[in-house]
Amino acid sequence: MSNNKSLSFLVKNICLPTIMLSVFSLQNGISQEDLPSGKVEVIKNYDAKLFDAEKLPLQGLLPNDDGIEKEYKYELNPLSRDKKMDIKYDAPNIRPVTMSAEKLPESYKGYLKLGSGYPASAFLEGAYSHTNQKSYFIDIFGKHYGIFSSPRESQVFSETSLGVSGTNYLEAGVAVNAHVGLDLNNYRFFGGYNEGDTIFPGDPAKRKFTNIGAGLKIFNSKKNSNDIDFWAGFDIYGYKDNFAATERGFGLDIGATKWIADKHNFTLQITNSLLAYGDTEKGKTNNVNIKPSFTFHGDVFKIKLGVNLVNSPEGFGFFPDLEASANIAGPSIMVFAGAAGDMYQNSFKRVSTLNPFVQTHFAEAAVTQVGEGPFNTKYYDFYGGIGGGFKSIKYRIKAGYKTNDNYALFIQQATDLRQFDILVDDVNIIYIGGELSATFFEKLTTSVNFLQQGASPRVQSKAYGIVPFQLGFNASWLTFEDKFRLKGDLNIASGSPYRNRFGSVGNGNPLFDLSLRGEYYFTEKFGAFLGLNNVASVKYQRWYRYPSYGFNVLGGISVRF
Repeated sequence: MSNNKSLSFLVKNICLPTIMLSVFSLQNGISQEDLPSGKVEVIKNYDAKLFDAEKLPLQGLLPNDDGIEKEYKYELNPLSRDKKMDIKYDAPNIRPVTMSAEKLPESYKGYLKLGSGYPASAFLEGAYSHTNQKSYFIDIFGKHYGIFSSPRESQVFSETSLGVSGTNYLEAGVAVNAHVGLDLNNYRFFGGYNEGDTIFPGDPAKRKFTNIGAGLKIFNSKKNSNDIDFWAGFDIYGYKDNFAATERGFGLDIGATKWIADKHNFTLQITNSLLAYGDTEKGKTNNVNIKPSFTFHGDVFKIKLGVNLVNSPEGFGFFPDLEASANIAGPSIMVFAGAAGDMYQNSFKRVSTLNPFVQTHFAEAAVTQVGEGPFNTKYYDFYGGIGGGFKSIKYRIKAGYKTNDNYALFIQQATDLRQFDILVDDVNIIYIGGELSATFFEKLTTSVNFLQQGASPRVQSKAYGIVPFQLGFNASWLTFEDKFRLKGDLNIASGSPYRNRFGSVGNGNPLFDLSLRGEYYFTEKFGAFLGLNNVASVKYQRWYRYPSYGFNVLGGISVRF
């Protein structure tokens, strides 16, 4: 047997089945492990942007996993498909940026980066992908970034993530995807008090989060005789901190889409999200969603009519799932409008990922109690906008009105000033956001994005923790025969409202973060990178009395293979 055949046999008959077996065996030990997972994907760009960072999957050139997506002549581009711009209502989590790994040329299967910087830090990132480009791929990836010494006592952290993902495409037209991921995130309570008063001995100053997640998905990878696309999958995770708070989650997603005349479709999707939480008290929440919808595609318009039926601990809920879009000037201008709604779970994992300094015991942290442990936020979103593109320019603007019942706000705790309590209130948000991207000469790419939102709580004077305005500029230039890439980012944000231990209300200082980063390959496989981050050294306080790092530097070597 040749070496290539041996490798293919090993991956298809040993590696992938091992991943599948690991998914099921994780259920027994899930309460012992680590931070945000869910679906695992290779993160190839870790810039601290105000909108989502670029996330590119490192995988073989295989058929599209999503059997629901179909292209039609009247569609403009990916901006005008079913996808709506993901306007974020939670403020960005600003921390030192790391170097961005660009998409590898097809001749390379993996990369490795090793670096250090100021404040004293360690950085390691790598990924490897193997595929036969016909029936399977398998990805292995990981990242570690941490600052272990800084001018401010205890302002240190480390974040580590590891993952394996694989998909096997069977000849019968069915594909199986499985993934396993581990995250270890360590922080310290360094804020809240004056700088000289934040030195606490031993473990009480540490905040550790451990998460392990896995998932399995089965879907059709080819068109079948009934023209029905289907999928069924689940995700599980176990999450805990170092103060005996634990959470286990299970998510189920099954559905099917029937295509009519190869362009209209009827879809039925059923999801289930079960959370079990425990610390000094125990609690659980279980949401079941049933989402039928019908989408009609005309020559220059599309109409989606659907509902979202939710059964939760709060009772039965009925939400709209409606959207209409029309091209009024070819691919250049498209208008859209819609209405949506749902109930999402404020899990321990969710709130502590947003704010790692939140009160340890979830059930004790809610000033306005809505039950023990995780609780639901119900929202309705009514929106409209315009989008499109011409030549190398793409744009999208979205505006809307969103109501939120039981929205989680964060206030400084009165007894331990380093921590935050969760305060629940009904919050209405009027927002407008947009993004514009352009490519020049195939080597220079630029983008700008913004979000303006006015939040009106029903009881509280301000929406504590919601950033009212965010603006980001990004540019990337590839030159010197594609050996050198220069990137620049400018992020601006207004200060978020806060409430301190005395009940005083105010706004934090604004953000002005300018960063420059470059990477040069001396040979085909070996290079170096250097980043100058937060050049203006503005110490933005994402959370009250928790300043970000000032000027920081990260550099190192790059290898691709």
